[in-house]
Amino acid sequence: MKALIIVLLNILSFCAIAQMSLNEQIDSLEQVVSRIRTELNNKEGELSEVLSQLSVVKNEKLLDSIGSQEQYITAKLNMMGRLREEGRASSPVIQSIAKQSSVKLISFSNRYWYINYEDTFGFLSDIYFVETEEMKSFKEALIKQNKELELKKNREAYQNEMAQRRAVVDSVDSIMNIERIEHQKQLAEWEKQLAKWGKESEEREKKRKSDCIAIYGNEIGQKLINGSYWIGMTDEMARLSLGYPKDVNRTVGSWGTHEQWVYSMDLMLYFENGILKSYQN
Repeated sequence: MKALIIVLLNILSFCAIAQMSLNEQIDSLEQVVSRIRTELNNKEGELSEVLSQLSVVKNEKLLDSIGSQEQYITAKLNMMGRLREEGRASSPVIQSIAKQSSVKLISFSNRYWYINYEDTFGFLSDIYFVETEEMKSFKEALIKQNKELELKKNREAYQNEMAQRRAVVDSVDSIMNIERIEHQKQLAEWEKQLAKWGKESEEREKKRKSDCIAIYGNEIGQKLINGSYWIGMTDEMARLSLGYPKDVNRTVGSWGTHEQWVYSMDLMLYFENGILKSYQN
């Protein structure tokens, strides 16, 4: 909004200038130029302040990413170096560092040193240094440290993955255990029902035997108990001896009632007026 107002004021100023004499126009335009230059100088000051704050924040970010900076060694550049924001050739240059300047070497990775120069942190390629024994030893120690950190990171990632897998296995085991318990309950219920049916079957068989003896005496009763059948037996005897048939085919005529009792394809009984006249087995 402020910028829009400034533009409108400038347009109004130019419109007013167009109505002046040439000398007045020159004076007015010079005043406009002076005002714009003042505004540009103010903006450049604001920009410089913002860039400075941005640099501080970036340095803090780098410090956070690197970790503790208590360990370092000092080294001198053997040529002018370009301090970069990141450890790669395409990264923007923060500033140039003069030859023979001393810097603090903090860490090393992929042919780039992370360094501190005055109040600035950044990355310098190792081509700017003549490697001393101290630098070599420090580099080897840092590389070893980086490998150990990488191994630790991989180990933690592996442990986390294993923990997640164990959690999944435990969850599956828990579900299977619940299903197993439900299955056991179901089996117990089935066994209970089977025991009930077995007891009822035993009681029915016991009653059948008792009825056979009580109704037909011991001799015929034993035949019925053993499941025997013969010509002349009644349909009631057949039910006590063999049980109820799977199917009954009945024919009724002037002669009476004819029935075919089907127990299986191998056993059929034929009754006339309730008396067994023939059978097929």
